[in-house]
Amino acid sequence: MEIQATASRVLGEYIGANRVAYFEVRGADYVVERDYVNGASALAGSYPIDSFGPKLLAAYRTGCTVSVFDVEADPNLSPDQQAAYAAIQIGAYIGIPLVKEGEFVAGLAIHTSGSRAWTPDEVILAEEVADRTWATVERVRAEARVRESEEKLSLFVKHTPAAMAMFDCEMRYLGHSQRWMEDYKLTENIIGRSHYEVFPEIPESWKQIHQNCLAGAVEKSDEDSFYRIDGSVDWLKWEVRPWFKAAGEVGGIVIFAENITERKQAQIQLQRQASKLIELNAALEQTASKLRERNQELDRFVYTVSHDLKAPLRAIYNLSSWIADDLQGQLNEENLHQMQLLQSRVLRMEALINGLLAYSRIGRTEIVTERVKVGELLSEILDSLMFPSTFTIFVQSAMPTLFTKKLLLSQVFSNLISNAIKYNDRLDGRIEIRANQKGEYYEFSVADNGPGIAPENHERVFEIFQTLQGQEVPESTGIGLSIVKKIIETEGGLIILESNLGEGATFRFTWGNRYDDDSHF
Repeated sequence: MEIQATASRVLGEYIGANRVAYFEVRGADYVVERDYVNGASALAGSYPIDSFGPKLLAAYRTGCTVSVFDVEADPNLSPDQQAAYAAIQIGAYIGIPLVKEGEFVAGLAIHTSGSRAWTPDEVILAEEVADRTWATVERVRAEARVRESEEKLSLFVKHTPAAMAMFDCEMRYLGHSQRWMEDYKLTENIIGRSHYEVFPEIPESWKQIHQNCLAGAVEKSDEDSFYRIDGSVDWLKWEVRPWFKAAGEVGGIVIFAENITERKQAQIQLQRQASKLIELNAALEQTASKLRERNQELDRFVYTVSHDLKAPLRAIYNLSSWIADDLQGQLNEENLHQMQLLQSRVLRMEALINGLLAYSRIGRTEIVTERVKVGELLSEILDSLMFPSTFTIFVQSAMPTLFTKKLLLSQVFSNLISNAIKYNDRLDGRIEIRANQKGEYYEFSVADNGPGIAPENHERVFEIFQTLQGQEVPESTGIGLSIVKKIIETEGGLIILESNLGEGATFRFTWGNRYDDDSHF
């Protein structure tokens, strides 16, 4: 360091020394960076600290200045040390140690190549030069450390991804991050300018926060509004804290700010939407309540109508049966046909009423969900149906086990299988029932080799009251497939028809499984 080099030269010239050197203790060694020499060799380098000898080293560690007039005659030095000193041209010396916090850290050495009777004034002068030089060096190093810290801090502030700015005690900019410039749309150089000049709209409340932090406080907020001159509002998350100089006094403040305007606006929008949703939910709940009331009224109406209609129908049917029995053998063929037609129409009307009642209740009646073995369900359905002995009904050997509404699935299969039997015009009728797992649902199919259905009628067969058979067939109400379609779609599935005239028909429908962990083929 130049300060030490200059001090060594001036002191050496003034005292008339052959060598003056400052050294620093670094672990087990002491290091001489530069030395002043006049008629002696330079000693810059690193040496073992033990080379001072035990007595000299002990004196240095206690902070005592050591002066030796004649190395050859000094009883504190061994012959080997005397020889070593002579080898580097030391005949007399003054050693002044620097002890900090009880530790020997550095020193000043003054050498002459011959013996020298040091005067007390020379020793005192050497001690004063050493003390002042070390004090200056420490101050310069401290200032350098502060500058280095400030430079690092400035670099940190500049490159930090957050909006951050550093100010002195007069609220002048010392540094800022690039994000600070971007968030506040600043384009000109603001270093050295007052924060209040850059942002003249800053309210007094913020200035008070700055003063509080310059007094040592730390303040922050997770959400705060900031009104600009143009009337716009920024929402900020911020923190203000002081930074300190080496001596411990406050040097200024650092402001960390995050512009959360977009997030706050989104939050406000979400709150507004939530309020609207609450209002909408309330309206929907009111509508649902009215709908439940209407459904209950409809249930009562359907039940009443069906009961009131079925009662006279049963009476007509019974009355016609009694008349036919009373007049047995007395009716001609035409009258007998008319009586049978009357009974057939009554049965068809009753079937129509039952179908309407079933159709109206789909999706409005709570049905228990249970574990259903589809293979066993199909066996039960087939056992309950009447079909010609010449018919073949094939059921896939491995059917899934579902956790579902058994009653509804049973209605779907019953209607599809009954239709496949009822409308098959062949003596060798064949029906195939299969299942195929597709992800979270199953696809079932009921296929027959009957007369088939023309493509233009595929949608029509699912419409209520629509039938491709004549009305003289009592069972043809035109409601069965409508019930099937409504059940499947209410349960979240889909049904399609694949058919052509003369090629049979295949009904495919999907059916979900509430819990498919235990389902299997």
